[in-house]
Amino acid sequence: MGFPLFRTEGSSDGDRTQTRAADEMGITSEWHEAMENLLDSHVFLVTGRYDLDLDELADIIGETAVMNLWACTFEDMLSRDFDGRNLAEDYLKRRGWKESASNRAYIKALSDARMSLYEVSGIKRGQGFFARDLMRGGEPVWVNEGLRTHDLAEGDRLAARIVEVNGRAELGLATLWFSLVASEEVIETFEELKNLSRKEMAGMMTGLVEALEAEGGMADAVDGISLEEFKQAIAGDAGDASDEPMGIEAILASSPEQFTNIWLEHMLDRLLGPPSGLEDDADEPEEIDDRK
Repeated sequence: MGFPLFRTEGSSDGDRTQTRAADEMGITSEWHEAMENLLDSHVFLVTGRYDLDLDELADIIGETAVMNLWACTFEDMLSRDFDGRNLAEDYLKRRGWKESASNRAYIKALSDARMSLYEVSGIKRGQGFFARDLMRGGEPVWVNEGLRTHDLAEGDRLAARIVEVNGRAELGLATLWFSLVASEEVIETFEELKNLSRKEMAGMMTGLVEALEAEGGMADAVDGISLEEFKQAIAGDAGDASDEPMGIEAILASSPEQFTNIWLEHMLDRLLGPPSGLEDDADEPEEIDDRK
């Protein structure tokens, strides 16, 4: 399965229903293992509890949902530096001449964006909507979006990256819909994480990678990004290991996998019930939302 990549020509309104695989775009092999490792970090906390592997997910949650997880991982990959190397910069240096100026600007903006949780209002079908950032606060912003507005409802809560290109705010590739219950869990999780010191956060992220490694879910690339470089990239803005609190911007940069793990946990709980051994702790079922 290839990674969804950058928007195709003719999609400047934010409609990116067409995607191109990473191999077709010339993404070099040195990034492949890092991409696989990063995907593991985005789902491992949940798939481990349900004793599932990645190959089983599509049969349970559907291909569309799996591709959305890949898109979340790919956007995360674009935003991380690996020992001074960045996938978006690498791509633009090698293949940027094939992209239009607006696409090059979009790729750069996407690499600088951070996933956050937004509340939707003021929807105009086929045109866009207002998005209120529930993590950072502030006034709602108008987001230019066509196709996905037909799936939105007033008050929806979704996780996405909003990028600004030529003065226009647009959605990134990945969009995760959250129920009210799941969205409140996201907010509570990030409220706790932002108060951790950078040292505590770096230790937590390193522990995640080591847990994945112990389960055989981490591959050390021969010619690409080493596992040690991957660990440093995962630590992100927590990497200086100081006693300074993380703050919301740094935690959004370091921990986008919190969105995917919480989203996937609630989806599997609806579809399969709680993991084995936790049935007695299950809450009332959430309202089902089939959108991916």
